[in-house]
Amino acid sequence: MDPLGVVAAITPWNFPLHQVILKVAAALAAGSTVIVKPSEFAPLSTDLLAELAHDAGLPAGVLNIVHGTGPRVGDALARHPGIDMVSFTGSPRAGREVACRAGETLKKVTLVSRRAAVGIAAEQRCELPGAVAVLQPALERGEVSVEGCADEQFV
Repeated sequence: MDPLGVVAAITPWNFPLHQVILKVAAALAAGSTVIVKPSEFAPLSTDLLAELAHDAGLPAGVLNIVHGTGPRVGDALARHPGIDMVSFTGSPRAGREVACRAGETLKKVTLVSRRAAVGIAAEQRCELPGAVAVLQPALERGEVSVEGCADEQFV
């Protein structure tokens, strides 16, 4: 697997250390650098992980932690042109926002929520190019799933 560049990892309050480790380990194993935005309600385990990584010799700038609310910091990460991929786990509402913001700069996006990425992007009232940018890679790889929403309409 080739490095993606800079990966923004936005994690939820539940199982915070588990979520951060999954995202960080995958990005680092691929040779990417990571910016983690932990939940503002559970940031301490992420800070401890970063401290342990530093003590273990991980070079400065490879694992970065930013704190703040999702609407402010998460939005900035999703929109930033220097971020190459966004990995998000959280609510469908927040996932919709992340998908549309990341789609504006044609980033790779992974969304983990109570609904499939297609459902999240289709429900959001964002511009069609942003939705297509988010959906196309998942569609091409057959990674689209629908959970209990047979009556929903998709793009």
